Amino acid sequence: MRLRNVKGSKEIIESSKYIILNPEENKGKWKDVFSNNNPICLELGMGRGSFIIEMAKKHPNINYIGLELDSSQTATAINNIKNQNISNLRMICA
Repeated sequence: MRLRNVKGSKEIIESSKYIILNPEENKGKWKDVFSNNNPICLELGMGRGSFIIEMAKKHPNINYIGLELDSSQTATAINNIKNQNISNLRMICA
């Protein structure tokens, strides 16, 4: 599948409640990020987020963190969860 640049991806990422902008500051403090002490599942290379979004919805007792290098992919994942409230999901674009 062809990768496309998402216009305004930087702004989409910076304004999302799902993004962790400075993940290194949360080392050892993930229970504060999620406001619970549930186990964490990390997906490396989450792409457009389809898998991790569905997993977070199906398993609310597990906290999910999606890591993606590409800002356009991350912005697309954010757009895929608009108008939903998934409290056990966060994303890192780094």
